Amino acid sequence: MWVTPRASGGYMKGIFWHILEDCAGFQILQHKSRGGFFDGVLSTVRNVTPTLEKPPLTFRITFFNRYDGVTYILAVSDEEDTIRKHWTHLFDKLLPHVFSLRDCSQEPTFRTEENKMTKDEVIGASMELEETQFLLSKISSLAQLEEGEEAKNMEAAIEEFHRLFSSVTSDKLLTFYSCSLWVGSLPHQGTMYISENYLCFGSSKDKLVLPFRRITSLSKETVALGLLNNGLKIVTDETDYFFAFLSLGRDQAYVLTERLWKRAMDQLLTVTEATTPPATNRKAPPPLTRELSASTSMKMIGDDLKNEEYRRLFKLWDEDLMKSYACSYWWKGQYVVGRLYLSHNYVSFGSNFTVSGKDMRVVIPLIEIDAVDKKAVAFGRILTALNITLLSKQEFFLAIYSVQEVYDAIMNLWKTRPKQILSNPTIWEPWMMDPSLVEQFDASDEIKREKIWQAYLDKHSQGNPYAISMVQTLKAKKLLREGIPNILRRPLWQVLSGSRSRMQAKPGYYTQLLHHYRNQQTEAMDEIEKDINRALPSHPFYKTNEGVDMLRNILTAFSWRNREIGYCQAMNIIGAVLLMWMEEEEAFWMLCSICEDLVPEYYNKALLGSQVDQFIFESLVKSNLPDIYNHLTKIGLPIALITLPWFMCLLLSYTPWKIALTFLDCFLSDGPNILFQAGLAMFRLCEKEILAETDTERIIQLLRNKQYDVDALHRIAFGEYGTLPDTKISELRNRQKFQAIRELEEHKKKRIIYDINEKQKTRHYGQEDMECLYDEFKAAMALDAQDFRVDIDQLNALLTAHLQPIQSSWWDNVIAQLFKNEDMKMNFAEYIYILGTAEKGSLEDKLNLCFDVCDTDKDDILTDKQLQKLLRLLHGMYFGSEKEAQHFVDLGEMIMDMSKGEGGISRAELKTIVVDRPIVVSLWRLSETVTQGIAVKDEQRRRARVL
Repeated sequence: MWVTPRASGGYMKGIFWHILEDCAGFQILQHKSRGGFFDGVLSTVRNVTPTLEKPPLTFRITFFNRYDGVTYILAVSDEEDTIRKHWTHLFDKLLPHVFSLRDCSQEPTFRTEENKMTKDEVIGASMELEETQFLLSKISSLAQLEEGEEAKNMEAAIEEFHRLFSSVTSDKLLTFYSCSLWVGSLPHQGTMYISENYLCFGSSKDKLVLPFRRITSLSKETVALGLLNNGLKIVTDETDYFFAFLSLGRDQAYVLTERLWKRAMDQLLTVTEATTPPATNRKAPPPLTRELSASTSMKMIGDDLKNEEYRRLFKLWDEDLMKSYACSYWWKGQYVVGRLYLSHNYVSFGSNFTVSGKDMRVVIPLIEIDAVDKKAVAFGRILTALNITLLSKQEFFLAIYSVQEVYDAIMNLWKTRPKQILSNPTIWEPWMMDPSLVEQFDASDEIKREKIWQAYLDKHSQGNPYAISMVQTLKAKKLLREGIPNILRRPLWQVLSGSRSRMQAKPGYYTQLLHHYRNQQTEAMDEIEKDINRALPSHPFYKTNEGVDMLRNILTAFSWRNREIGYCQAMNIIGAVLLMWMEEEEAFWMLCSICEDLVPEYYNKALLGSQVDQFIFESLVKSNLPDIYNHLTKIGLPIALITLPWFMCLLLSYTPWKIALTFLDCFLSDGPNILFQAGLAMFRLCEKEILAETDTERIIQLLRNKQYDVDALHRIAFGEYGTLPDTKISELRNRQKFQAIRELEEHKKKRIIYDINEKQKTRHYGQEDMECLYDEFKAAMALDAQDFRVDIDQLNALLTAHLQPIQSSWWDNVIAQLFKNEDMKMNFAEYIYILGTAEKGSLEDKLNLCFDVCDTDKDDILTDKQLQKLLRLLHGMYFGSEKEAQHFVDLGEMIMDMSKGEGGISRAELKTIVVDRPIVVSLWRLSETVTQGIAVKDEQRRRARVL
């Protein structure tokens, strides 16, 4: 059957496959599995380098793409007749159709009779890049028609998953991969199963069930003595796991596992940061819908990944990707291969750097489109294309194979586009009010850079620096490293960061936000007032009421938009710098893009993102500047103590203005890696002074007050440290984020236990037991819990594990009434109160608990019926077995007779009668012997649980 083209492990071709046909990059391969001695040798080889297929189908068609150097699998089958039919269809139908798209003026190089091609004719008609893409897209379409086979494989995998892992059958299987788990020095061939919350592995010798929240590190590794880069390393607190794959299996498994691990981390962080239910301090990731099929759930995850990549690539932070298409963009006399992306408000193009060798991005707002036309052109290789013309008369010519489909989609979106377009604002330059700041910029250098940038803008955005549709190329990145001229910083910052598109999508939002909350006060606003005059106190603009009021407004509006963040120190400095180059609303949206998207976890209450990046930076110092790292470690100076303020302020006010703004230019375009480059360069320039000093305070002041050579700082940051390993940094960030969340969780555990011990009059458990109970409570929670609470079924399981079996009738009768919230969830403090009272509490403690349950109207008075219910519950808490109802009626009447109140009995009176009068206690047989007997059983059970 046809399959979606995927890369093949070509380096194993000679070992596992015979070549039956070979024509112009296309091959029919037959698997070398025919029994005998050689089959035994192959079996041994596969144990070391397990194949993706289990077992692989006997025949396949492959194609070597000379443009990206990848060999693609196009079709697979166990029947030679079937694979040869596909081979015939390829040469008789598909390839002639591909070549028919060439310029009509050219003579075709294949026979028109019956539309067939010979081998020599195919070799002579070598495919161009666009034609190669078209062929692969056509085969992808054919493969979608044969997905039934994949569905059958998935059904079999689900059945096997449920058989092997009965403890997690409620979890939905998403996908599976054939791989090996290395145990010692030997690989064990088996299958990796990935479900919503677990990574499982099953083989004839092993069975592994690993919750994603237990993973502490995930990385791509080499296996087989470093010969094959096809390994996946997963680390937990207990052990390290090495899995070996072949072909694309490893990369696919890595991407999915990383996604689900991040989701588990976010859920753990949500629970850790949650305060009083049901409020939380952050937006929790939505759980995967249980009713959906595995393929649908995988599609949801795939769509999320595509959305994240799309938003990051084009800085369209609030957009959802609708669909993408393979296409080519006509640029300077040649086609640039890439993809066209459609969302509700934008048409975007991103190049495929691997294929085209060009790094290019274009964002076209639908609101700025004047016309969309289908074109049939005579030049070039493709006969179907779209020409998009903007109101500014800028044109974009795109060659697309599904031209009608794309045209219809764009036109449907265009009809419903918003009508209001942002106008180019007037000049705003408060930064020029400070002569000392202006002096740092050489006037001739500014003019030179302005001319270079203006020439770039003339070619790429009709000369308009505010144009969201500016074509961003590799040259723009190079220009950014030289710095944006001050006169262009205002528009280019907005375009590069994505804040311009955000402001255009929500006109009037900022004004409405300020108006809606103008008379309200929050804790964040108090913090803002403390810091408002500390931002740039020496700058003339912030000595005026206008400057201070504008800074107050953007910080206050941000705190209302992001209540989970509110305000964080360093925002005042960032906001103050932005306002020196742009007006109030523009600075607000820029601040949102920085804090919500570029460094989304830097400014939350735990400073999680900045803490994580401090660990990464420390690792980079250790590997790049080992002498400095060893020296600072020796004298006991944490690197984070020096650099945390740098990162929080984005290096503003810690380096000379000229280079600080260049770093900010690059940060707004490319993200936080520039902070690592700049930090390393700053350490590098101060290396001699640092190594000569042992006083920690002097080192901090040295780095704070250093008069850096701007040219040297620029050269080192963008030269020596200009290519930091992105993949390694991403792996480090994931690993350290998990560790940081665990530290937050441990801190929360200690705080909750401390608060419980402080508030409860009687301590039923010591510190060690409380920590054990906390861990049990956490383990009982659902893996996708949104706060630190359990539901009724989870509470029942916890009570069953701790209380005596004879008490089951008590908690069965009362469990639903123990919950104080309408959503039937209970937090840890409430659970400890109930468990401690039932398991270890005195008669008075138990009486108070039962009184709380029975006093449904909360007036601190019990009626006759409520009292009888309390007596039954109190009896059940001790003995479990029920007595006849008349026994409790008689006992209740006796207690009521002793009461002095009318219409009921109060808590205080009940305590006096039941607890302080031995005759009443004796009627229950609540003797010390019984209580001591329960305590002995409790201790025996606790010891057994510990063992």
